[in-house]
Amino acid sequence: MFSFSKQNDGNNGFNTNIFPNITVSPFNTVNNTFETTPMEITTTSSSTNSSNNKTSKSSKFCNFKWSPTGDQLLLFKPNIKGSKIKYQVNNTLSSTRKFLNDLYTHFESTQRIANSQVVPDDRLREISHLSKTYLSVILSTISQMVKACKTGSYIDNEDSYINCDPNDKELMDINRERVENILKSGSSNTLVVFCGSSDSIYPLLCSQISNKLKPKCILIARETNQPTQQKQDIINTIKRQTEIRILSKEEYSNRYNYIAENFGNQDSIESADVDDVYFKYIEEIEFLYLASTVWKVASLFYFNISSSMISPNQLLDCIDNERKELMDTYEGIMNKRIETSDPVCFDHMAKLLVCGCIDQVISILGLMSKAPRSASQITSTARKSPINLLVDILTQIPLKKKQSNFNPNETLLQWKKWSTDSKRQLTQYIDSGSSSKNQIDENLLPIIKILLGDQETIRYYCKNSFLQLVISNLLYVEYVTSTSALRSLFTQCYEIIQEPSEIEKIFLSFATKEINYPLKTISKYFPTWLSTHLSDLLYHHPYFMRKSPSEPSELTKVREHLLSEHGQSLASDPALLQVGCNYLKYVENGQFMIDEFISRQPIQYEKNALKMIDNWVTSQETKNSIYKMLSVKDFQRQRYASALSWLILTNDSSRITQLSNYLLENQLNSDFLNDLQSILEKNLQINTNRDNNNNNGSEASTFDISSNNELIFLIKYRELINLWKERSFKEYSSLLCQMFKDKIIPKNFWLRLLLDCIPLFESNKNVYFNYQDTLFLQTCLEEIIQSHLFDQYSQSISNQDIQILRVSLARNLAKSIMVSTSTNNLSLF
Repeated sequence: MFSFSKQNDGNNGFNTNIFPNITVSPFNTVNNTFETTPMEITTTSSSTNSSNNKTSKSSKFCNFKWSPTGDQLLLFKPNIKGSKIKYQVNNTLSSTRKFLNDLYTHFESTQRIANSQVVPDDRLREISHLSKTYLSVILSTISQMVKACKTGSYIDNEDSYINCDPNDKELMDINRERVENILKSGSSNTLVVFCGSSDSIYPLLCSQISNKLKPKCILIARETNQPTQQKQDIINTIKRQTEIRILSKEEYSNRYNYIAENFGNQDSIESADVDDVYFKYIEEIEFLYLASTVWKVASLFYFNISSSMISPNQLLDCIDNERKELMDTYEGIMNKRIETSDPVCFDHMAKLLVCGCIDQVISILGLMSKAPRSASQITSTARKSPINLLVDILTQIPLKKKQSNFNPNETLLQWKKWSTDSKRQLTQYIDSGSSSKNQIDENLLPIIKILLGDQETIRYYCKNSFLQLVISNLLYVEYVTSTSALRSLFTQCYEIIQEPSEIEKIFLSFATKEINYPLKTISKYFPTWLSTHLSDLLYHHPYFMRKSPSEPSELTKVREHLLSEHGQSLASDPALLQVGCNYLKYVENGQFMIDEFISRQPIQYEKNALKMIDNWVTSQETKNSIYKMLSVKDFQRQRYASALSWLILTNDSSRITQLSNYLLENQLNSDFLNDLQSILEKNLQINTNRDNNNNNGSEASTFDISSNNELIFLIKYRELINLWKERSFKEYSSLLCQMFKDKIIPKNFWLRLLLDCIPLFESNKNVYFNYQDTLFLQTCLEEIIQSHLFDQYSQSISNQDIQILRVSLARNLAKSIMVSTSTNNLSLF
């Protein structure tokens, strides 16, 4: 029923081309493009060619990694210089990460509530409350980000400022063109440039550009969090080229007041921020404002408890952002920075009026009434001045009356009475102005026409804004109280709009119940969180797109698709992997997606890896992939016993053998052997957990150590060393012979272990090897000597050592015969 074409350009980005009046520019003239910070890693080069699985006799196993497909272990020599792999990472703002986590918290609450059985009306109240909660999260995030931009506190919160290099030339090259455009766009003689932290690249970059362009620039930066001599040297270099001032955190949080106090006496001065993080904040704020408006309009039609009644204040909330934009000029008028006789003042009142800012218009009119006026402005047929007449009319508007209980019928009667009375009084005023004695104040005429419901005047001051047009028609043309009437009003106003934007088409679709279009458009142009949470609330709505409240919603597949898209987009960002996987848990086949994402995550810390396994991973294949990555990490850190223990958990015999052989050849030392006990301990612990998982249907299988001779030898060899240290030579000899008999000792260790036993063979006090064991060891010695690989097995062992070993074995054989004969003779008595 629904089809979606995904064209979202990132986790948190959005396409501003479809939205009117959305610009991010320091001077409202420059559109800035943002580039991601490059990250650089150094890695040894490798090849997936099958020839890499073979090593020559002369080359050693230096390092190992798993191939991307996980099919083979890659062997290669280390590259000392390394090769640089460069890629760009779009870092998600920390405030955005917090916002997305907060959204998930409420999403999870929604799913818990949805599982409970309640009557449909109670469910609708729950949905309405959740809608308000989501909106409060959006508005709270906007407030926090606005404050962070104003005070500069984002410098302390964002990851891009941690361990930043103020002399990063590559990062400077990426941002140079953008900063140049900002500095060029200044029209004044002096430009104050806010560079963010002195730790960043921007103080040095702005200094270089300002010297090149030759405008007078004053650089303002915040003090460093981690002072170093290198950073101080850079600041000293900048001071020799450009004027720069380093402010404390408190001073930088009031940087605009600082400019006014220190440079306010200069005639021509402008200020601009160049920090890219600052612009990302501004861009995100603009988007969240837009998203909040979309959410408010959707709530108006679908998440309203009283679905048959609409309050005008609910509509005014939808244009709250546009109302706030008018407040700066309003404050200027009230503070007398703008004269009340100025035409700008009257024009601004008309703009306030179409936005429903009644109180502000009354305040300005009250300020005007105290100013001296001409006779034409004072004379009125109603024996009131035109200004006082307008004040009386606006004061009587029902919108200003506080009502504890909203009664739509009573309110409708009040609005009709107010509209009739106001139009009668204003008509009388206009008629009286037609005579030569009483002339109409032309400045007040637009306000009067708006109150009379003149469509042309209303449309002019709405500036083609769809929601403003709806508000104006509701307040001054035809007041409506029902949702159905409001839907008709939306349709009528939409027909008036010329070249409507996509966002206005979304608003109309909400009004006309064509939910297909807004969800598809939002998912196309907005970040995935907006369409996902809207569709989820609509899915749980007891009356929307259901044949009956007990029937399943027709939005089931749409919600499933959007949840999948949102979860995957979050999980693709390592910083948001956890919240992304949490969303995917609610999707059919979501566990498969979780396993795919986690298996491709770079593993840095054992704690995080085990957390992923405990919380999300169910596939044994994915667990094995994580264990292998942990093994690689420990191998690189030279924690060889731990690396081997992780491989044991994968039950991958071939790789365990491969690593064991390498350790036998290169790392068989006391440190490794002392850590070897961790293999048994960790294997026992994980096996216990696996047994618990198996009770829950897990497919895990336990690795049988007895099936791997190399691993058994490592463990037994450690026991041999401990027995030797404890001087338990009898137990040592028994264990060694048993190891030879079980054929678990690699042949390149035979000569080494036999040579270690020479002191026991030559002992005059005790015979540690009996006749049969000595004969068996002699047989082993001859076998290794006659082997065609004897040269390889006898490296660093001389012929003299072998002759000494032969003699020692012969002496021990003779002693064992004598001891055996003596024992037999004693047994006869």
